[in-house]
Amino acid sequence: MTHSAGPWTTKIGVLEVGIMTHEILDDNGEVVADISPCDDPAVGKEIVVSKEEFANARLIAAAPELLEASLTVIDQLKQLFKPLKTWPESDMPEEFAMGCLIIYDRALNAINKATGEAIVDSKEGE
Repeated sequence: MTHSAGPWTTKIGVLEVGIMTHEILDDNGEVVADISPCDDPAVGKEIVVSKEEFANARLIAAAPELLEASLTVIDQLKQLFKPLKTWPESDMPEEFAMGCLIIYDRALNAINKATGEAIVDSKEGE
């Protein structure tokens, strides 16, 4: 199963009078997710919308672009890994190569978490 097509945007919706929700909308304006506020015991039974909820909605809305950027990072780093077949004989500095491997692994883990499936690491044997 794939996610709704991006880009996604955020919009404040209204659950009922005085109660707002943060809607995450796809490119067609359809709601793909929402973040509903909850009671805050610190202020009684009022429904509050926190800065954290706004931040969460923006992060969720950015998910399709972040996934696409991570896929691009993986593709570009694979091009850098080609000289590593002959590393350490290659001209690539060890610190740079190790940094690339860390970025590669973090991007691959994020992609796997977002898609719910393991992407085969095809950099080996290329």
